[in-house]
Amino acid sequence: MVKQNILKAKSYLDNFDKVIKVRTKVTGQNEGTRGFEHIRGAFKKDVIPFVKSLRQSFVDFELGLYREVYEMKAIFQQMKTKVEQCSVDRRYFEIEKKELLIENERLLEKIISQDIVCTAMHSNDDLVKYAEMEQSYIDEYSRCVELEAEL
Repeated sequence: MVKQNILKAKSYLDNFDKVIKVRTKVTGQNEGTRGFEHIRGAFKKDVIPFVKSLRQSFVDFELGLYREVYEMKAIFQQMKTKVEQCSVDRRYFEIEKKELLIENERLLEKIISQDIVCTAMHSNDDLVKYAEMEQSYIDEYSRCVELEAEL
């Protein structure tokens, strides 16, 4: 929108420049007329330098505008790059989180299996002790029966 307005202003300046050339050009109609030389001098002294400075101001403004637009594009590109990097970092973090959860599940399964093996081994020891205790009870009972038989 600003660029369109600048282009309009430039076209108005060009049209004004054409009007100045027509008004200050010596022709058969205005040659020797009263006040023409005064108007021509005023145009050369005041109007033409003003139009030139105005034209230069528009050129400077346009260059500044282009620089600002270029800088803003560079800033937006940097922001876009940062956002994409943050997105990649977030995905990387999510992947690491999932890997950590999988590793925790694996360790939990290992601990549970070790606990089951340990429980089974200890229960086997208890069975052996129970069997030994049962055998000693049977032996003791047999001895008691033998002693009763002898008596």
